Amino acid sequence: MTDMTGKVVLITGGTRGIGRSVGLAFAREGATIVASYTSNEAAAVEYGSELEALGVKYLTVRSDSSRPEEIRSLFATAKETFGRIDVVFSNAGIELIDTPILDTTDAQIDLLLNVNIRGTFYTLQEAAKVVEDGGRIIATGSTIALNNPAGASLYGATKGALKPMVQAVAREVAARGITANLITPGVVEGAGVIRDLPQETIDGYAALNPFGRQARPGDIGPLAVFLASEGAAFINGQAVAVDGGSIM
Repeated sequence: MTDMTGKVVLITGGTRGIGRSVGLAFAREGATIVASYTSNEAAAVEYGSELEALGVKYLTVRSDSSRPEEIRSLFATAKETFGRIDVVFSNAGIELIDTPILDTTDAQIDLLLNVNIRGTFYTLQEAAKVVEDGGRIIATGSTIALNNPAGASLYGATKGALKPMVQAVAREVAARGITANLITPGVVEGAGVIRDLPQETIDGYAALNPFGRQARPGDIGPLAVFLASEGAAFINGQAVAVDGGSIM
């Protein structure tokens, strides 16, 4: 158990999938949660009910991570509402698989670059400005950056950009006792485009894993909480895979 009482945790892309699970993990330890979402208000309302049931303070904010001004507004709203931000989990992202490079469109390129790279960059930039001394910055990467399949040239490239980004931030904020790390999940059950794949494709991914299953959103939250804890104060600039050993 890691007591997060009094800590304010801001999570982009925080009301579904990995972000939702991470927020619940922090909330169970007493943290106040600020979660952004792009458009699915019903999911945000449902998530708020879950947080309310846990008895923690929370705020859900509509914020488009492809727009820098909305990221800045998200941070300003969180700081104005709760007075501080202790942990930032940059999770907002868009997946694109099964799309050969010859079929990739200009619109897809712009969208993934704006959300996955620019959105993450501006989130980390704001985090470096406002996170309390001794705080934590965490981002969601992907093991796809280590072993990119056909059809994911653009998505893999955008995720591959995150490790050097996080490592640079880790060096820049260390003097304030802040750490910055990257969590790199493999295929995650019920998250992102995996929700829409045929069951036989999903089963195929699971069969490749030593544990015979995909990662679950709940596998990510405990690691995020640990990286935000005092016990992880000297873990900095690292990319930690959560994939059951699919890539090792």
